[in-house]
Amino acid sequence: MPQLPIFALVGGQPRTDLKCCACDLSKERRLRTNRMSGCGSTKPVYMVVGLSPGVEDDSIGSPMTGSNGRLLMDLLRDAGIDSGAVYFTNALKCCKYDATVKESQWKACRDYLLTEIKKLDPVCIISSGAKAMHWLTGYSGVAKMRKTVLACSLPGVDKAVFPIKQPANLFHTDGREWETMRSEMVEDLRWIRTQVGLGNTKPVKDMMQLDYRTCETEDDVKELFSEIEKHDDFACDLETGDNDFQPRLFPDIDTHIISIGFSFGPGSAWALPMRAKGITSLLHWEESYLNNVLKPKLKRVFQTKRVFGHNFLQFDQKWIRRHLGVPNCIVDKDTMLMHYVLDEEKGTHGLERLASVYGGMPGWKDTFTLEDTTRMCEYLCKDVDATYRVKNALEKLLSPMQRWLLSELLVPVSNVIMDMEYRGVCVSRKNLDTLGEILQNNIYEALKEIKLTKEVQTFEMATGHSFNPEATQQIAELFTKYLRLPVTKYTDGGAISVDASVLEANESNPVIAAILKLRRSRKMDSTYREGMEKAIALDGKIHCSYKLHGTVTGRPACENPNLMNLPRSDTAKRVLETGEEIKGVFEASPGSVLIEADYSQIELRILACDSQDVALLDLYRRG
Repeated sequence: MPQLPIFALVGGQPRTDLKCCACDLSKERRLRTNRMSGCGSTKPVYMVVGLSPGVEDDSIGSPMTGSNGRLLMDLLRDAGIDSGAVYFTNALKCCKYDATVKESQWKACRDYLLTEIKKLDPVCIISSGAKAMHWLTGYSGVAKMRKTVLACSLPGVDKAVFPIKQPANLFHTDGREWETMRSEMVEDLRWIRTQVGLGNTKPVKDMMQLDYRTCETEDDVKELFSEIEKHDDFACDLETGDNDFQPRLFPDIDTHIISIGFSFGPGSAWALPMRAKGITSLLHWEESYLNNVLKPKLKRVFQTKRVFGHNFLQFDQKWIRRHLGVPNCIVDKDTMLMHYVLDEEKGTHGLERLASVYGGMPGWKDTFTLEDTTRMCEYLCKDVDATYRVKNALEKLLSPMQRWLLSELLVPVSNVIMDMEYRGVCVSRKNLDTLGEILQNNIYEALKEIKLTKEVQTFEMATGHSFNPEATQQIAELFTKYLRLPVTKYTDGGAISVDASVLEANESNPVIAAILKLRRSRKMDSTYREGMEKAIALDGKIHCSYKLHGTVTGRPACENPNLMNLPRSDTAKRVLETGEEIKGVFEASPGSVLIEADYSQIELRILACDSQDVALLDLYRRG
């Protein structure tokens, strides 16, 4: 427990009523309730842990009493959970007001929460929101963890944690979106109540006997390859990085396969370090052994054996192609795609989540490292073990039609996409530099226009400081006091809104037009010019990642960077001369031709061909 001073200075004034001064939250001048205690049942079934007290909570002096708490009470009631069986508290014990949450604040408060948990001994814990879930369990992405039992990672706490979304998220939605999100929250709480009723409140623990091995000697390598020969298929995963042991997404000239993992059944795994060497061990091979023994053996394995992995088709295959010379492995299943076929919900396909739900494994992703060989190999063994367990579980759930969809469509398409990613898109450095010059000139001209306007000069004389066109409060003041434009929108906090929609509605005003020009030019420069420049590999190309599992609709998504979301010409023309300058950054590779094609109503045309519907075919034949 942090030691407490007799008093602390808050706003330059000594305060002797502070229970805790362990972090900077206690220095907030508006703070009324320092180190807020929890409230509720003294023998709780559920302990709800939020992030921090809200402003209303701080004023009242008790958690979950403000608008967020009242909303949570409504959700609990609709889910059939008696609030009398609940204890309410927060991870942070002081209201953070507008401050950004810091890890140091959580560390200062952690002992207080530990004391509450151990003293009250709830049946289970409900974490409210992403941050509370992460601090309690180590997991990230609360939307991915819906209806999942997680283990609390706090020392000495053997409790299950049920994650839910932050109820306050509802305040930022309306209409159908509000109804959908609210029903999901009630459904999640109802599911938690059911699990508690069934006694399913034990945290996820790996009860399987584990057999994890790392190849440290040449004899270990011989034993591993002997084991590989006994199996027709197996799980595989690669850890990849550059010369400095930093993770890399694309196998560029300066990258290596750091380690390869294999699993031949649930609970078993092998890790084969390749380029690895680290803090607790120096596992690495002579260059001749690596090139003349390990790589040829691995090449033969990937040419002849059937393998599967988690996103193996699009990620690992690229590295095997570049560093082992195998264009395509023999793959007919991928656990990420298997789950996508079963449940297309975006963001639910992560290996750690699936291993928790289907394989009984606690989280391990926060232990990732490439710089410590021992820890890396332990991590890699968990990865391939989890992949094997998830594969076994998902195979039992797939219907014949889903199996067909996986083998006949998703796997072949993933191979095509992998090839696209590997080949990349060629970039014209000259055109990219020209685009940067145009945008930088736009930014300079827009700033100059803003500074020379009478209204901005009057603002600067009256306030005594330079006008910042990126400062929302200054724009709002300029908007109302000096431009005298009508206020049409307010923020949730009651302040005057000058968001993009408000500014665009007043674009006929020269000052607002210049501010918008500045914003659009800066956004275009940072998103497209800088973003693409950073993404160019050593071969002069951009190798983005396409995701088949990235949308609910089945439409592929793109990231690192998103080349499927380049601005249309009419949109870009608001900043650029023709609007085609961004697309002009891309060019054909030497000896090739770049073709741009846009098929009108392509889905309906395919439907007409596949269905051979007479009326539909006639419509297209007649144009």
